[in-house]
Amino acid sequence: YYYPHADGFSWTWRNTSRNSSSGYTNTTSKTTEIRGNSFINGKTVQKFVTANSYSPQYYLINSSGVYDCGDSDSDYNTVESTFILFPLEEGKTWTYNSTQGSYMTYTATISGQERVTVPLGTFDTYRIDYVYSDEYESVAMSIWLAEKVGIVKAVKISGDYYGDTTYTASSTQELVSKNF
Repeated sequence: YYYPHADGFSWTWRNTSRNSSSGYTNTTSKTTEIRGNSFINGKTVQKFVTANSYSPQYYLINSSGVYDCGDSDSDYNTVESTFILFPLEEGKTWTYNSTQGSYMTYTATISGQERVTVPLGTFDTYRIDYVYSDEYESVAMSIWLAEKVGIVKAVKISGDYYGDTTYTASSTQELVSKNF
């Protein structure tokens, strides 16, 4: 299984953010832990809590995929959005409606298998690419998913367009530790 999800599991990532227009670079760490279940729209979902984050994120995880249920434990989120679609097969494509930050509709594609090295070690992974674009901005995000570990790496690059000027920012998360 590619998305371990028992209560109490946690992951710690090193996050490096860069802003090309200002030259600003910042490195921090963050830990996300599964803290129990909640019921959203009549379904049992898991509560993912990230330290120093405004609100938890809720996911429905089963043998067919990982579904983003938003950041509220009410029935406000009536439809789960497919974040990861199982089984993992190169070339598979679906739509992901992000509920994190601004609401964007991404096209998700499993790009294939890759071996990646992060601070925790070297992993055989599946790479999933997410792409969003409109007249004002573009976002490209990739995650690397390792069996029995989950996400070991994530990269996000965004560009905002203001007239003739494009501002870009990027962030890279790499897994440092896990507790299971």
